[in-house]
Amino acid sequence: MRTLRLLLVVVASVGCLSLPTIAGTQTEARAKISTKLKSIKLPRVQFRDATISEAVEYFQIKARECDPTKTGVNIIAKIDPDVKPKPITMDLSNVPLEFALKTAAELAGMVVRLEPHAVLVTSITDNNGQMYTRVFNVPPNFLDAGATK
Repeated sequence: MRTLRLLLVVVASVGCLSLPTIAGTQTEARAKISTKLKSIKLPRVQFRDATISEAVEYFQIKARECDPTKTGVNIIAKIDPDVKPKPITMDLSNVPLEFALKTAAELAGMVVRLEPHAVLVTSITDNNGQMYTRVFNVPPNFLDAGATK
């Protein structure tokens, strides 16, 4: 009986110790990708009625070219077949990859999400359990405007 009890304690302890390590590693990996997205500068980004898939392919190529280490960033477009992204038209100069990618995703009606080993461009409806906050400015008497007297 004692052997069984000791075994359970050891397993529980090992499980508890490894979880923060995994979470810490994922957070560090996301931070590394975020830093890289901010540090890679794109001299020119120009799209006219491009699809998000075309934009992601362009960003992958340019990220590798403009990265001092020439490794770039993994960027994945996860497009829901039921949602048709809007065409992208933009013209930017000397911007970080992070800004260009987020702008393109926003214009297409999508969001950018950092994963431990890649940047994921996905539809707003595919939130994977994540919550997004949007702020709307309304006039001070907003709630009173619809009330009947």
